Amino acid sequence: MYNHRIGYKMFAHFCFVGIVFCIKNAACDLGNVEPVQCVSRFDYNYKVLEKLSQFEREIKELKQMKMFEDSQKVAFIAQLSVSLINPAVNTVVVFDRVSTNAGNGYNSGSGMFVAPVNGLYSIHLVASSRSKATTNYLHLYIMHNSSQVGYIFLDQNSDYSLMRSTAIILQLSIGDTVFVKIGNKGARGHLEGCCFHTVFSGFLIN
Repeated sequence: MYNHRIGYKMFAHFCFVGIVFCIKNAACDLGNVEPVQCVSRFDYNYKVLEKLSQFEREIKELKQMKMFEDSQKVAFIAQLSVSLINPAVNTVVVFDRVSTNAGNGYNSGSGMFVAPVNGLYSIHLVASSRSKATTNYLHLYIMHNSSQVGYIFLDQNSDYSLMRSTAIILQLSIGDTVFVKIGNKGARGHLEGCCFHTVFSGFLIN
């Protein structure tokens, strides 16, 4: 039969050993402490854990900052790979050959740049046309959502090839679109493709 008296004595003995252990480990560590200051090992361990926790928080914040900085890198450049001959009015020009697309804002399938972050953007358009009859003209519009914000006229180049460019600054919100469409044309308008003759590009300023 179990002897309760012996069990209590054993329990008391274990408690006594535990108390002695705690007292020993709670002894003051007088190294590197201010006068009249006592720091136990428990205090020291707690401070170490607290410091480690602080380091973890700082590392997490740095990772979040890095992710934020990466999300703020927005730039694209794409060219028209094949010439457009006599495109219909309101046709969206699809610059299908992409060289750079930081932030993945430009869609080479639709020709649309969709702002991935709010900010001030610089948008550039270079357009070329080979020599043609003076009646064969082509106008390109830069569109911000449904509003025209810029244009290039490819006119009067019957005896020489023509290259023109324009740049605009736009304040964009997340989800705003910027694209190029055929605004007007006469007879058989021509937009030269390949070899960076016609290029759409842009980048986030801030």
